Amino acid sequence: MLFTSGLLMLLLFGSYSANTSLFSHKHIVDGIIVIHSHFYSGSADNPQHNHTSQQFSTISALSLFVSLAAGMVLFSFVVSRISHKIETIYLSHVEQSESLYISLRAPPVLC
Repeated sequence: MLFTSGLLMLLLFGSYSANTSLFSHKHIVDGIIVIHSHFYSGSADNPQHNHTSQQFSTISALSLFVSLAAGMVLFSFVVSRISHKIETIYLSHVEQSESLYISLRAPPVLC
């Protein structure tokens, strides 16, 4: 499971990096330059397509979702690794302390 999640993280990071570096382009909408990335035909200066304002909103929301999802997966991976280390250290200390068991029972009394 850990290996699979690592591969999925690597795939997600690789595809996101490839998309942002290879397919970045700009549009000028109402005098505002909007730079984003997705698969398209044409050059970066002339992407040969247009977007509506709803499509820009969708692209923005999807970019935010992918970024947050990648961050959450990375955060959960780091937290699980740290908690595993803490649990391993705790269990090793518990095993050591069990071998040095000290009883709180009083010694028997002979009358």
